[in-house]
Amino acid sequence: MVERARPANARAADSLAREVAHLLERLTREHARLLALCERRKHALARADVRGIRAAVVEESEVVQAIASMEREREALVERAAARFGIERDADRPLTLTAIAATFEEPERARLTGLAAGLRSLIERIRKENAAVREAADSLASHMRGLIQTVEHKLSTSGAYGPSGAVGVGPAVMTAMDVTT
Repeated sequence: MVERARPANARAADSLAREVAHLLERLTREHARLLALCERRKHALARADVRGIRAAVVEESEVVQAIASMEREREALVERAAARFGIERDADRPLTLTAIAATFEEPERARLTGLAAGLRSLIERIRKENAAVREAADSLASHMRGLIQTVEHKLSTSGAYGPSGAVGVGPAVMTAMDVTT
């Protein structure tokens, strides 16, 4: 069977669909790494493992930089697709890959919208996990402040907390000696 030549715009759409799919897959992989690192950081925080926390944060920074680079690619891809398909821009809402995916024919549309939905779901999980880690970090910091205040209380001369919640310094002891007589 001989395949008929496809119009150039159909081939261009296929090429663009492959680019969108590839970018969504890369973004999904990097966000999955970010989620795993967030979980590593949470476990290190639970163990008060400063080195583990630091290592996870450094690696997270690298992943976030990679994602930021892909976001610039995404913006350029969205601009190209919007121009190619004549998509009207809404000043109030940025144009998304999901909106671009909706312009493709099936089966590309279903595949791309599925990839985009999976990425959105992963990003939401990361947001929730980061919120939980932030709460745990705040709790640990509060606990550590309490421990430090307890130690300060035991070591202070006054043994009392001041109005600010910190240990107050004991009263100044004034002594004098008359050297004129």
